[in-house]
Amino acid sequence: MICTNKRQNQAIITSLVSSACLAALTFGFSEKASAAATVWGGNGAITSITDGGNYRYEGRLNSSRLINGLTGNAANNNAYMSVRAGQSLPLEFTLNLDQSYILEDFVLWNDRGGSQNALGDGLREFSIAFYSEEDGSGTKIGDDFDGVAADSFSEQTFNFDSPYIGVQSVVLTMNTFYGPGGQPNFHQVREVGFNGEPVPEPLTIMGAGVAIAFGASFKRKLAKKATK
Repeated sequence: MICTNKRQNQAIITSLVSSACLAALTFGFSEKASAAATVWGGNGAITSITDGGNYRYEGRLNSSRLINGLTGNAANNNAYMSVRAGQSLPLEFTLNLDQSYILEDFVLWNDRGGSQNALGDGLREFSIAFYSEEDGSGTKIGDDFDGVAADSFSEQTFNFDSPYIGVQSVVLTMNTFYGPGGQPNFHQVREVGFNGEPVPEPLTIMGAGVAIAFGASFKRKLAKKATK
């Protein structure tokens, strides 16, 4: 039988509980460090994009290139979009994700604006809405994010004030562009994406809770023994 005094018991309790909590954090959130990645079509995280057939000349312009994984300046890397005759802005696109994500910021590879081309086909003002299920359905998550894109080919990152948690689809609304476009209401954006990580699996979260609960219970038992 090993006998210890009260101070020694307290040191043992603190050490064991700290170890249990560390184990819980490691078990519950180790995925975070390895899962953080750009969420876009190029790595399969954005699975589809739809516009409802309302905003572009079908068979002529290609909005699917918003998620094709290309970010160069060449023409075949751009998503070509246009407003139908008799209709006006905005252009609205729904992007579905392959699972539920925690999204931290929006990444845009824009096309040329007024300073680079008189036509100014590039995006200017936009907004993003976030939803818990595919196709812009389920619960709307937080407030819309509003942004203004720069007149530049360079990659642009727009940081959210706080992460949007549990997102499986987004609705991207393109409100204004830098100019009239190459043809009547003809506009281009090269690529869009997000930075974020998958929402942890329920079992992972439960495992963290169990480990923390075990640590607290063990602390109480040792504390009782120490007072005897």
